[in-house]
Amino acid sequence: MEALKAGRADAMVRVIALGNDTMHELLKTPGLTLVPIDQADAIRMFAPMLERIVVPRGAMTGRPMMPHEDIEGIGVRAVLAARSELNPDLVRRLTALVVDNKNRLRELDKTAALIADDAPLQELGVPVHPGAQQYFNAEKPSFLVEYSDSIGLGLSVFVLALSGIWQVIRWIDARRKNRGDAYTGRISALVEQLRAAATLEQVEAVEAEMYEVFVKVVGDLDTDRLATETLPSFDFVWRSAIGLAAQRRADLGQSRTRLDPGIGPRMPRAADG
Repeated sequence: MEALKAGRADAMVRVIALGNDTMHELLKTPGLTLVPIDQADAIRMFAPMLERIVVPRGAMTGRPMMPHEDIEGIGVRAVLAARSELNPDLVRRLTALVVDNKNRLRELDKTAALIADDAPLQELGVPVHPGAQQYFNAEKPSFLVEYSDSIGLGLSVFVLALSGIWQVIRWIDARRKNRGDAYTGRISALVEQLRAAATLEQVEAVEAEMYEVFVKVVGDLDTDRLATETLPSFDFVWRSAIGLAAQRRADLGQSRTRLDPGIGPRMPRAADG
């Protein structure tokens, strides 16, 4: 450091915590500045224990501000090491003491605020002691707890989707039933027209319309656009209609009926498939 301030050294590299008082004083020397290291990813290929860091603007000293803007650097973690044969329970309790008491340790050294709660242990470059592993595994929440929000959101979306599908199915069923009821209502209206018919031509016109309705019903059954529970009502009204048509022909002097209840079209029942 003295050589750097005296101009006998061009640069200096130090591994030191941010906010170090000595570095604060050093950087107040005119002509000295921080130099970014922006090849962190390349350097990690040869030294995986290093990591990319960012030195925040003004982190080293405030007057003058140093650095003037966020700059990239390379850092290494301070690791608490223990012999592998050390009692695992002792190491577990020591790990808990350090991690769980960051705020109290911070009163002794402000850099304790940088202690990581969830350090990626696999990236430390050294094996993790079984006792420390026990502590971090115990602190790690269960899958349901950790992802409770996501699971709750997923269940809510699933319930909404299921409800939407159910509503669509009910709407389709209602349309199929309404269609069958409409056909039954149309045949009932044609029955009234048959009763009011005064000529054979009027009877034949009603019969023709009855056949049109019948063809539509059969077509809707084939395309599953008609609810099968509406068929019994339609079948009853239809048979009444063709029987009345035959009776009206006889009443009007037609010796041979065109629609005979015994040989006329028959509605397929649900059991007929």
